[in-house]
Amino acid sequence: IKEAERKLIEKEHKIQNLVLKLGNIENEFGKLKEYQGIMNIGHAKRSSANLEDLVAGISHQISNSISIIRSHAEFCLEAPDRQKIKESLKAIVRSIIGLQKKIGEISNFSRPGIMQRKTAYLEAVIKDATAFLKEREDFENIKVSISCAKNLKPLKMDYIRLQEAIEYILLNAVEAMNGKGELKIELKHNNKQQVIKISDKGCGIESRNLSTVFQPFFTTKPGKIGLGLAIAMNIVSAHNGDIKINSELGRGTELTLLIPEGK
Repeated sequence: IKEAERKLIEKEHKIQNLVLKLGNIENEFGKLKEYQGIMNIGHAKRSSANLEDLVAGISHQISNSISIIRSHAEFCLEAPDRQKIKESLKAIVRSIIGLQKKIGEISNFSRPGIMQRKTAYLEAVIKDATAFLKEREDFENIKVSISCAKNLKPLKMDYIRLQEAIEYILLNAVEAMNGKGELKIELKHNNKQQVIKISDKGCGIESRNLSTVFQPFFTTKPGKIGLGLAIAMNIVSAHNGDIKINSELGRGTELTLLIPEGK
C-alpha cells in the first residue's frame, strides 16, 4: 500500500509540474500574439504579412492543444475515480501526439533541408506511402487503387521527402472524403517527366480557393494547421517539379505531380 501511495504521489507531482510548464508555455504564446499586434507599421507591416499569418496560425493551433492538455491534467489532480483519470490521461496523450504532429509540420515547412538524393523508382515511393498510411485508423474505410505504367525509368530523388509529400496529399484526400471512399493513384510517363495523379471523390474545393490551397496555413478544416499541401509543394519544387490541381465542389479533386526525369 505504501509503495502504491508513493507512486501516486510521484504521479501527482509530475502532473503538477506539467500544469506549471503548460502555464509558462501559454504565457510565451501570449507574448507571440502581442508581438504579432506590434507588427503593424509602415514597411514592417508590408514585409511581414506572412510572418503574421505564421504567428497567428501557430499560436491558435498550439494554444488549443495546450488548453486541452492543461484542463485534463488539472482534472487528474482532483478526480478520485481512477477510470476517469485514465480517460483524461488518454486525452492528454492524444493531444500531445497531435501537438507533436503540428510542430513536425511547422519544422518540415520552415527548414529548406538538403536533398538526400538516390536513384529509385516512383512506384516504390507511392507504394511505401500508401502502406504507411494504411496503418492509420482513418484509412480503414478507404479503398486505394494504384495503376503504374511499365518500364518507367528510375529517378534521382530524395526518397523520404517525396514519400512525405505523397502522404500529405493522400491525407488531405482522405479528410475530404471524411474517411470513406476510393482513392485512385496513377503513375505514367509524359514528355520527359513522370506524372502522378491522385484523385478522390470528396467534397471538392471552391474555385475561389484553388489559387490558395498551397499557401501555408490555408485550411477550411477546423482544428487543422494548413501546412500539408504547402510542404508537399515545397518538396516537389525542390525536385524541379510542380503540382497541378483540378477540383469541382461536391465532385472531388485531382492533384497531378509532375517530376522531371532529368538526364
